[in-house]
Amino acid sequence: MKADIIVAHPLKHHAFHLAAGCQKSNLECVSFLPLYNRYSDTIFRKIDVSLFQKYRGYTIDSLDVGGVVSSPYFLFRRLMSRNVGRYVQSFDSYFSGLIRNGYVKGKVFVSLQDYMPKSVYEAKRRGFYIWSDQILNNSRTSRSKITECVMALDSNYRDDFDFSLNESILSLADLVTSPSSYCDEGLVGQLSGNTEVVRIPYGVEQKHFLSKDSYSSEGAVKFLVRANSIRKGGIQFFEALEALPKNYQVLDSRQLIFTLIGDLDPFVKAKMDAYKAPNNVKVLNKVVPNEKIPALMKDSDIFIMPSLSESMSLMCVEAMQVGLPMLASKECGIDIFNNTMGMEVRAEKFSILEGILSVLENEGLWEAWGRNASLAASQLTWTQYERSISDMCNKYFEAL
Repeated sequence: MKADIIVAHPLKHHAFHLAAGCQKSNLECVSFLPLYNRYSDTIFRKIDVSLFQKYRGYTIDSLDVGGVVSSPYFLFRRLMSRNVGRYVQSFDSYFSGLIRNGYVKGKVFVSLQDYMPKSVYEAKRRGFYIWSDQILNNSRTSRSKITECVMALDSNYRDDFDFSLNESILSLADLVTSPSSYCDEGLVGQLSGNTEVVRIPYGVEQKHFLSKDSYSSEGAVKFLVRANSIRKGGIQFFEALEALPKNYQVLDSRQLIFTLIGDLDPFVKAKMDAYKAPNNVKVLNKVVPNEKIPALMKDSDIFIMPSLSESMSLMCVEAMQVGLPMLASKECGIDIFNNTMGMEVRAEKFSILEGILSVLENEGLWEAWGRNASLAASQLTWTQYERSISDMCNKYFEAL
C-alpha cells in the first residue's frame, strides 16, 4: 500500500481528526486506525454491555472511511485486552513489519508521541520524512512531579517509565506538531536543530457540546471533575476535599456533588474509598461513553481539572464550549484560558480548596465566566484543526 502520507495510531486520542486533516490536503493519505470502524460503532451502540460502552461514538463525519485501514483483529485485541501497553506494542511490532517488508510505502510517516517507536525507526530507515505529533508533555521535568506524588504514597515505588522512546522519536523527527505552549516546554533540548515545530491547537465538536441555558445552583452545586489519576491531580483533589469540613461557614447548607469522570487509577480509587464525606458533600465516579459526556457537562455547574501535566486537555475545551466556569491548572495546556473564565489553580490541595471556596462565594460571576469560556472555545473547532493540518501538509510535504 502506497500513499504520500501514512498515519498510524493504535488508539484514538485526536488521531481521527489528524487523519481527516491529512485527507483534506493536496496529498494522498492512508490511515491505519484499528479503533476507527463505522460498522463496529453501529454494533456497539446496540449492545448494552459495559465492555463496549467506551467505544461508542468513535467515528467522525469528516474522515473518509475509504482512506482508513481498520483491522478487525486489532480492534478485537483492544476490546479484550486488559493490558493496553501490550496491545500497543503488538500493533507497533505488526506495523513496523509492514514498513520493513515494503508493504507500506510513502513519503511521510505520522505517529503520536511514543506509541510507535519501532515503526518510526523502520520508516526513518526506509527514507520516510518523520512527523511526530506530541500529545503530552511527558518530559523528565514534568514526570518528576508525578513521581514525587506517587512516592509520597508508596515509598517503594520506582518510576520505570522509558523516556528514551519519545526522546529517540524526537531525535529522528523532521517535523513536530504540538497543541499548546505548555506542550512545547516538554520539547526543550530534545530536538535537532533542523526540526520544524508547528503549534496547532485541538478543537471541539461544537454541534455536540452546546452551551448551557442557565447558571442557577438552586439546591445542589454540581462539580464535574477530571482528576481520575495521579497525573490529573486526583490525590491533591481529595486532599482538598478532606479540608472542606473546616470551612462549613462558607459552604452554607448547599449540597456539593463532585463527580469524577473516567476510570480511577488505584491510588485515586484508594483515596476516594477512604474519604469520609460530610453530610453535605457527595463524591461520585462515572465512566460514560463519549456520546454521553456533553449531557453530563450541561447538567454540571463547575468544571475542575488540577492536572500535573497534559498537552492540551480536550475535556477542558469541551467544558469551556458548554459554558462551565473553570478551575484548571496551567498544566492543562489551555492557552486561551484566563481569569475571566474562572480561576487558575495549582495541583496542590490548598490551591484547589481556595478555588472551590472562591467559586462558591462568587456565584454571581458564574454566568459571565461560563459565557467567556464558551466564546473563547468557539475559536477552537475540529474543522479549524483539520484545516490547519491540511495547510501544514501542503506547505511542508508537497515538495518532498
